[in-house]
Parts: sequence; structure tokens; C-alpha cells
Amino acid sequence: MGLFTPSWKGKDEKKALAYIEECKNQKKLAQIARENSKGKAWWSRRYAALKKLTDQEELYKIVMEGCFIDLGTDIIFSRLTDQKLLVNVAWESKNRIYRVTAVERLTDRKVLEELAQKSDIPDVRIMAIKKLENQDILSIVALGDAVKDVRTAAVARLTAQDTLATVALTDEDYKIRDAATSKLTDQEVLLKIASSDKNAVVRETARERITDGEKQIALVLALKEMIFPEKGVVLSNSEWAEIVRGLTLEDLKGRTLHKELVYKLYNFRSDDFVYDALIQAGDEELLLNILSDISAEAYKKNHYTCEEAMKLLHGLYQRGAFRKEIETKRGEELRPHYDNMACMGHDDYGAVVFYP
Repeated sequence: MGLFTPSWKGKDEKKALAYIEECKNQKKLAQIARENSKGKAWWSRRYAALKKLTDQEELYKIVMEGCFIDLGTDIIFSRLTDQKLLVNVAWESKNRIYRVTAVERLTDRKVLEELAQKSDIPDVRIMAIKKLENQDILSIVALGDAVKDVRTAAVARLTAQDTLATVALTDEDYKIRDAATSKLTDQEVLLKIASSDKNAVVRETARERITDGEKQIALVLALKEMIFPEKGVVLSNSEWAEIVRGLTLEDLKGRTLHKELVYKLYNFRSDDFVYDALIQAGDEELLLNILSDISAEAYKKNHYTCEEAMKLLHGLYQRGAFRKEIETKRGEELRPHYDNMACMGHDDYGAVVFYP
């Protein structure tokens, strides 16, 4: 370098940094911060200059020029604090990260509300939403934004039950419906979701929030109507468990639909918990009728059906109260079928049930 090269441009790193440390000229510091020479030495000089910059206009120019993207955003925005200039960055910067960071530091609620609705950058809208509490604005975004991540952010801040209900019932994304459902308290709306949403995750979230006894019973009855495959709904295991639990609800005891419900369970599931529930919740006459149905079809079908019948028979017999009826039934209509089943390899259960 020539004789008149400024020390901040010289090869001596210590002298350059010492000059910057002593410099009070904001325009000179801004010039050093903008220096585009490459290398580690220049990075440290630019960083040192930026740390001493306080002139808001100079800092704003640097941000809008994108001169400091390689040094990160924290150092820049820890210096740029003028709210009006930050608003300009949030709306106009060509750098997405700068815009989001500017929004993070804004305090004007009106500006944030406008950004949440109108910014062309989804991440900017999300950051603005995270700083809002205005339920009217959040509702507008939750119901109308085209980007699901933005709607998700709005739902996370929502407390307005009417909007949450609308989102839970209508949003096309099941995760957003689920998030809205998890914040609902309206038992009627929760019942509707639990018995009609096409996604099992959403239905379960709604079901878990139903605390009203009448609504719990209504849900069991609604789930009963969803059992048939032609309804186009695949019930989750937890929903089947809810149906089974419904068999033990006192308000369901004795209803004719209770018998229909048991028959549907028998026809569509063979899980152990279903059989346990049938044994615990069903009445003797009903279960013996089901048992008779199983036995009548068992030999015509396969071992799986036989095993179903055997499990149910074994459980009924273990209860004790059914022993007399089972022993009577075996001689009248069950024994012939189960003699056949014993020949198919089910002697163990058969011995327990039929030969006490």
C-alpha cells in the first residue's frame, strides 16, 4: 500500500483495529462496515466498526443494502433500534431474514396487525402473529390466510371460541383442525367433531375434551352409527374402546340400542378388550344369544371364528353366574357345534368350558 493508506486499510491488524476503536466518525465507521474486501482480517474490522455504529440512518442504509448478511443479524439489529426505520425494513427489505428480524423488534401493534394480514412473506406474517393478542385480527388470519403455517400460528394465539369452532369444523388441514379442537370447551361442538371429523386424530382430541355426561353418551351412540364400513369412516382403537366403555354406562343399560351395539361389536371386532367388555357389560341372555350365533357359524367358517367363540365361552364360564346356562345350552344347541370344534383342535378350551 502507498504512503497515505489509512491505517484501517493497512496490513497491520492491530493498528487497524486500534484505529477503529478510537474512531468517532460515524460515516467513517459506516464506510469500514461496508468494505467488501475478503478475508478474516476484513471480517473482524467490519465487525468492530459495526459495533461502534450508533447512527440510525447509516445502520438502516447498511441493512437495506444487505452489506452485513455474512455477519448475521444479531449485531446489526442490536444497533438499529429506530422503530420507524424497522418498519421500513419489515416492509421493504429484499432480505427475508432481515424483514423477519425487524418484525421481531417492532412494538407498534397497528403495524404488526397490518403485517400479519398483508405482508407478502409468510414468515413475516407468522412473526407478526406471534406478537399479537387481538382476537379479531387473529380470527381473520386463522380463517382466511392461504398458507397453513400462518393459519397454524394464528390458531396458537386464538382464544375466541367461536373462531376456534369454525376452524375446527372447516379447515382443510387436519393438524390445524386438531390444534383448534384442543382449545375448544363447547361440548356440543366437541361432540359434533368427535362424531363426524374424517380424521381419527381430530376425533380423539375432541372425544378427550368431552366432559358432559349426556354428551359422552351421545358420542357413544354416534360412534355406533359409524361402525358400518359403508359409512366410509375407519374407527381408531381408542374409538372402539370408547364404544366398549359405553356399554358400561348406566344410562345405556337396558336400551334396545345397547343390544344392537353389542351385536355390532361382535360383528366387526375380535380384540380381547371387546370380548372382555362384552363379558363385563352384557346381559346373560344377550351374550348367550351371541354365543349361539358364533357356534352356529363356527364350523362353517374357520379356526379364527372358533377361537372367538371359545374366548367368549371361557370368559362367560369363568364368571360363574353363566355356568348353569352354559351347561344347559351345551346340551341343547351349543354342544353339537363345539364337538365339531373340539375335533378341530380346540380341546383345551372345550374341556374347560364343557367338562367341569
